[in-house]
Amino acid sequence: MQSGSAQRHQQWLDSLRSEVMACAESGDPEGCATAVGATIYAHHGWDLFELASSGADNPLPSDSDEVRLVMASQVAGNMTDPVVSAFIGELHLNPDHYSNFEPAFVEALKTVNWQTYSDTVVDHAWDMAVAQEYLAKMVGWPAGPLSGQFFVSSE
Repeated sequence: MQSGSAQRHQQWLDSLRSEVMACAESGDPEGCATAVGATIYAHHGWDLFELASSGADNPLPSDSDEVRLVMASQVAGNMTDPVVSAFIGELHLNPDHYSNFEPAFVEALKTVNWQTYSDTVVDHAWDMAVAQEYLAKMVGWPAGPLSGQFFVSSE
């Protein structure tokens, strides 16, 4: 038999999971997941934008049930997004701290650090344009592409 607090915690996780699962049908799954994720911070009594302004890592532990079980696919998407991962690096946040990639936290970081995010997007777009140019040249080389790997200088 579960204790009252364990039962409430499980109900909270089930509710959160249901909301996240419904996001797939919302027409704006990323925005929906961010909105649902913001409820995590309110649940813990934290102000999301205050946390994002602090310059510190997300206070949610990487192994928190909310992040690990409920928001896992959204967090993984942010971790593999080259712009988001570069942005987290620009803010000097720990890229190994899984919770730093929680969608609501990332969106709050973008709002609070808009210029840094914009600069990261611009830098990344430039790098990708150059990468595509090099890739096009490599395909035309007699030796063929180098296993699809190429390096881009940011100079």
